Order: sequence, then C-alpha cells, then structure tokens
Amino acid sequence: MKKLAALDPDWNPRGHAWTVDSQWHYAYLAQLLAGGARLADVGPGVTLHGEDVGRWLATQRRDLGKLNEEQRRRLRELGVKKAVQGR
Repeated sequence: MKKLAALDPDWNPRGHAWTVDSQWHYAYLAQLLAGGARLADVGPGVTLHGEDVGRWLATQRRDLGKLNEEQRRRLRELGVKKAVQGR
C-alpha cells in the first residue's frame, strides 16, 4: 500500500474519507477545466465520460461546508466557491 500511495496518493479515496464516485467526478471536473472549460460553464447537464459533472459540482458548491478540509482545499484549487444562497 505504501508503494501505491507513493505512485498515486489518491489510489484509495476512502483513505481520504470520500467515495470513489466523488473522486471520479473531481477528476472529471479537473479534466474539463484543463481542457478549457470555465467553472461558470459547468452546470447541471454538463457531462464527461457519461457522468453529470455539472450536477456533482452544484452539489459540492451547495454543501461545501459539509465537506472535509482536504475536499474543500482541492476544490478551492480548482476555483470552486460556495454557492450563493437563493441561486
């Protein structure tokens, strides 16, 4: 396991206290942004590899305060901010 962690610290997302599904959506969001998408354009219905990344992002923004610190840090690095109430 130490060798796997040395190669990829995210090989086991449950070790970070989040799900594999969440890890995939995070990676897909990062791919979209690296490909030139803007966060403002990634709304519900925006998909990658058949997954609704926009819907996942909206949930993360809404529930940002409920995520653990590492999740919030990673999302902040992508420019994600908490959703404004009422929007």
